[in-house]
Amino acid sequence: MACCMSCARGCPWRDMHERYGKWNSVYIRFRRWAEQGCLERSVANPCGSGTV
Repeated sequence: MACCMSCARGCPWRDMHERYGKWNSVYIRFRRWAEQGCLERSVANPCGSGTV
């Protein structure tokens, strides 16, 4: 996932590979997920057992 790669490597959003789309679109999506708590749920349940 592009968001995880950017956070894990500490690279600037603008340096993301083109295959992930426009860097600004990826950033906005990541920010919305963070605000909605999606990232916490995915970390708590990485295998997607359906309890989210």
